[in-house]
Amino acid sequence: MAKLALLLLGIGLASAAVIFPVPHPYRWDETFTVEMPQIDDEHRGLFNGLLLIERENNEKNLKDAVIKYHDHFHFEEGLFKQTMSDAYIADHVGKHTAFLARFDAWTSPVPESETTWAKNWLVQHIKNTDFKYIDLLPHHVPKPYNWEDSLEVFYHRLDDEHKHLFDHLREVGHTPSSTKHLSDLKFKMRAHFDYERGIFCNSETYTDCEEHSKKHDDFYKKLYAMENPVPIEDVVWAKNWLVQHIKNTDFQYKYKLNTYHHTVPRPYVWQPYLEVYYQKLDDEHVTLFDGIRDSVEHPADQAKYDHLYKIMVDHFEYEQSEFLKIPNFDEYSQDHINKHTNFLAKLKAATIPLDCDFINFVEDWLVQHIMNTDFAYKGKMIHAVPEPYVWEPSFMTFYKRLDDEHVALFDCIRECSEHPSDEVAISSCKSLLRMHFDYEESEFCKVPDYDCYGHYLKHYNFQTHFQGAHIPLTAEVTTWAKNWLAQHIKNTDFAYRGKLFLRRHYVVPDPYVWDKSFLVNIKQLDDEHIGLFDAVRLIEANRGDQAIWDSAIRLYNDHFRYEESLFTTILDHKHNIADHRGRHLGLMKTVEGAVVPITEEITEFIKNWLAQHIKNTDFDYKGKMPEIYPVPEPYKWDHSFAVFYPDMDNEHKPLFTCVADVEKTPGDAGLLASCLKAYEDHFAHEQKLFSASNLYSDADKYQHINKHNAFLATMRGLHVPASQTWLDFAKNWLAQHIKNTDFRYKNKMPHHVADPYVWDESFEVHHTRLDDEHVVLFDLIQQLGENPSDVDLLNQNRDVYRDHFDYEEKQFMACGEPCDADAHKKKHDTFFKTMTWVTNPVSQEYCAFAKNWLAQHIKNTDFKYKYKLATHHHTPEPYVWNNEFEVFYKQLDQEHIGLFKIMLDVETHPSDQGKVDKLQELMRNHFYYEEGQFCDSLDLPWDYCKEHKKKHVKFSERFAKLHAPVDHAEMKWAQDWLVQHIKNTDFGYKGHLKHAVPEPYVWDASFATDYHRLDEEHDVLFAQILAVSQHPENADSLATLKKGINDHFLYEEQRYCAVPRYNCVDHKMKHYKFWVILEDLHVPVGCEEINWAKNWLAQHIKNTDHQYKTRLIGPDTGENFSGPLP
Repeated sequence: MAKLALLLLGIGLASAAVIFPVPHPYRWDETFTVEMPQIDDEHRGLFNGLLLIERENNEKNLKDAVIKYHDHFHFEEGLFKQTMSDAYIADHVGKHTAFLARFDAWTSPVPESETTWAKNWLVQHIKNTDFKYIDLLPHHVPKPYNWEDSLEVFYHRLDDEHKHLFDHLREVGHTPSSTKHLSDLKFKMRAHFDYERGIFCNSETYTDCEEHSKKHDDFYKKLYAMENPVPIEDVVWAKNWLVQHIKNTDFQYKYKLNTYHHTVPRPYVWQPYLEVYYQKLDDEHVTLFDGIRDSVEHPADQAKYDHLYKIMVDHFEYEQSEFLKIPNFDEYSQDHINKHTNFLAKLKAATIPLDCDFINFVEDWLVQHIMNTDFAYKGKMIHAVPEPYVWEPSFMTFYKRLDDEHVALFDCIRECSEHPSDEVAISSCKSLLRMHFDYEESEFCKVPDYDCYGHYLKHYNFQTHFQGAHIPLTAEVTTWAKNWLAQHIKNTDFAYRGKLFLRRHYVVPDPYVWDKSFLVNIKQLDDEHIGLFDAVRLIEANRGDQAIWDSAIRLYNDHFRYEESLFTTILDHKHNIADHRGRHLGLMKTVEGAVVPITEEITEFIKNWLAQHIKNTDFDYKGKMPEIYPVPEPYKWDHSFAVFYPDMDNEHKPLFTCVADVEKTPGDAGLLASCLKAYEDHFAHEQKLFSASNLYSDADKYQHINKHNAFLATMRGLHVPASQTWLDFAKNWLAQHIKNTDFRYKNKMPHHVADPYVWDESFEVHHTRLDDEHVVLFDLIQQLGENPSDVDLLNQNRDVYRDHFDYEEKQFMACGEPCDADAHKKKHDTFFKTMTWVTNPVSQEYCAFAKNWLAQHIKNTDFKYKYKLATHHHTPEPYVWNNEFEVFYKQLDQEHIGLFKIMLDVETHPSDQGKVDKLQELMRNHFYYEEGQFCDSLDLPWDYCKEHKKKHVKFSERFAKLHAPVDHAEMKWAQDWLVQHIKNTDFGYKGHLKHAVPEPYVWDASFATDYHRLDEEHDVLFAQILAVSQHPENADSLATLKKGINDHFLYEEQRYCAVPRYNCVDHKMKHYKFWVILEDLHVPVGCEEINWAKNWLAQHIKNTDHQYKTRLIGPDTGENFSGPLP
């Protein structure tokens, strides 16, 4: 037998396979794990199937085993065929086929020699063949099919788009007959591929553009060919493809997309989304933000800049020492170190005073670096294993049961290492691990988007190894287990901190002293919290003192009353007010029966309650409270109080000054009376405006009026001399009221109603017939106001309004829900009913009502159908671009010109495939560039980007099928589509896209309006802003800029407001919003303000001023910066 064994071993080695022992009894154990739970379970079933045949050699057991082997091989092959090499697949499938050819021939009873052969085959097959696919099989496809954070690529927009693709695929799976869901999926997938390709193909550090794009194209061809009802196997294939593609292909661009720009927080303060989940590194990042901000605020302070450089060096050195410990991380580590080195060289070379461009670079660099580079070491750092092996607070997840269980796991693993032969201790530890993993999984799998399967898999692989370890445990096993638990908690469990649906449990400080970890960022509440901590310590030191106990109870009650007065003002149900108040009541009911001497049990309860309550409950109102704003000193209005309605801002200013005047002369009864009158008049005017608004909610109106009345009640009861207490209250009330209450009506007040009542371009809906009809509606109401007794004119108003409503309703009802069709029609019906009851002479009140209704209706309701209605424009023949298609963005207009030209070329040469290919390439590149521009706009309607891209995708689906010889009708269809698309859709982004801000900041011809005085003044304004940026401390430069802007605006407004139907109102409002802030600036001017001014002027000239090109009446006259003409 020994010789036979040696012979077999020799044959095995000669064929490059090891002969493994066959276990007896014949059961699966952890040495057979392929680290995939389902396959391991199936392998276990294969072992059991053969074992049952041996024990009860009957037909049933044989039939069950045959089914198990066939099912397993089918499932397993479906996995390794996706990822393994052709040679491996052929070899593996061949082994399955050969085995089944013999196995399927078995009849009951099975000879012992056959079961012995099969048992050996399975053992050798798993360890010699299956083991080769460990870590190489396809990734887990989540069920239900929801995106989870194991799929995160750490680029916010790309992750969001991936989430939407999962949602759309799931919808198609649920409703395979829905044409809408399939169409939406195709559109979203195409749009995502286009955007993603534009990002990774332009990256300097990602080099797999062509291969990545090919995978997109191959997938999309199959997706595009799908038709309803979509076969379930096609849905399964698509779901699997997306998961594998993200993890195997998209993951290759992680941390390499250097052209993707993450948002820089303003104000420049570290935010939780920048967390890398290593306490010291996160704390250092917070310090770096603080250091940068300190240098920004003191650009000439060498000591502060030296400090910034030092903390940056110290952080880089520590961070590098940590990520260099990560195995197989060499390429990343070197790249990371190079980025540090290059950045430090730039810091070192800079000199004070720091200029704004350098400050912008430093602020931006840190944010991009953390999110594009530091994020790569998330969950990979090597943590120290405590010695002795005892749980410590650095492992805290802040969930009490989980932390308590982690403590027990540390203890039991330590006990196993100290007593490796103690079966009772080892068995108990294995049970604790199993129960902990079961509970933990039940909690984190409830969290949306959490990587439940990935976390479970780590538990499974640990359990497979540790549960299968033999007694006595070796030092290697216990050392591995100790390290695994320490790394697992900090690199994996920490990912669910703050996400579980459990109340978190925090460490109670000892000694019991408030610290900054309890900060709620509201000064009075933080001060009161400090007092609550101090009161408990005082009770502990004087347990028998009734007065101290009573004082503490009063202190807690007073704090709760004040805190509740604040958090009950939180709007929109953003804080659970009832729960919060209930917790306050619960504490006080618990302690109300306590008698002196106060027991340790009571004080320990209060200490724990307060620590947990602040961090679990009070923290929920952080950032949600109406902010407590500083009261300006001296007490006068500044631009931070601007609501950007000139009437309101101008009325707010004397409200400040009159209170300041009363404070100076509190005994002046006349002054107090005039101040009261100013408040009453302002409140009445303000209430009249916001009460007429359709956008300001009824709840907001009600609360707003109540606040006015409550304040007036305090003011009307005053007697001279006005008390300082009331003056302090009034100063604070106005400062808080404007910013917390008035600010809620920003952009919601009624729109301007012109007098005389004439339509202008601010009412343009970009539908020729509807705009023309609106012009007539304005004119008819104006005529009716001037001729209220004209019966024919009243009837004409009714007829024209009815006809307009009928036509308009046909248009928007075809659009449906996106145009808010049903609600729109109801507004028409209500208005027209009112008009039918009007009789001559028509009252001026009705005319004012009708004028206001139409103005508000067009801008608040008709505007919802902008660029969504079907309309048809003339297609030029021959097919040549002209100025009527101009969108006023140079590259986009040039691309449109090029598309017209190549389309005409293809029409002329329909058999030239090269020209067809060129046309399709130009169209694709144009769509990508254009989408990048309009989707990055800040002020287009929320759904403009989505709807515009959808039109591109639907066009591309048909356009991609063009091939030579091109059918003439198809070419005409494409030409017409482009014409309609530019005028009905592209025109929607006119005046809204971002332009490059020149650097250095100097006017050039691209800003020309072609009016000499306006262009010369623009040129000077650029120079004046540049002068302020170079010398932000120079008051004369700032004063010169302010005068120049004011004089320029006055002249320019005079010019464009004289143009019939020009959108004078909106243009002037843009001026006003800029001027309000600029006028209030003081030296030294900060970098943010300088950057804002540079950007505003550049965008404003190209997006707004260029709209009056060729339209002003006559040439420019007058001296530059002499203001308006007489």
